[in-house]
Amino acid sequence: MNKINEITKRLSEISLTISRVPPNTKRDFINLANAEFIGDYGLTLHFILQQAMEYQAIKPLFFDKLQNMEDKIDNLTEQKEDKPKQVVKTCSGRIIK
Repeated sequence: MNKINEITKRLSEISLTISRVPPNTKRDFINLANAEFIGDYGLTLHFILQQAMEYQAIKPLFFDKLQNMEDKIDNLTEQKEDKPKQVVKTCSGRIIK
């Protein structure tokens, strides 16, 4: 009985059971594991977690830059609307816009 407890303890330290995984997510996870990590689910989970953490670190930088670009576009649009349209007259009096 002591040997069973020891094995159970060792397995609980290195294993993980996940319930209620949507079928499409499970299928995609298994496909990724088989295609990229020779079916190693642990390495696949590590990769996905690492990618998620990198995304969380980069996301604020991206959205800050995007907001800055949108602000600049808005400023340019407002400046363009504020300028009065120039009217050019030819010698004959014809108006060119």
